[in-house]
Amino acid sequence: MAFNLLSNKKGFKGNILNAPFSKGFILVEILIVIAIIGALTAIAASGISALVETFKFKSTIREIGTTVLVARLKA
Repeated sequence: MAFNLLSNKKGFKGNILNAPFSKGFILVEILIVIAIIGALTAIAASGISALVETFKFKSTIREIGTTVLVARLKA
């Protein structure tokens, strides 16, 4: 009841926790976003690493095949 009486006054700013929309971010929200971005980056990095290894392996196999083919043509 006292809060309702005070909130009707012009100079009363109110409690930030009761504000319908607060301006800005709090530290906890920023830390949570950074943690989520870090987790997604770790997942993506492991996937990209596996993809690079597969690409290197396939490239090496192609190079061996090309070398064998060149050797056959020269023989």
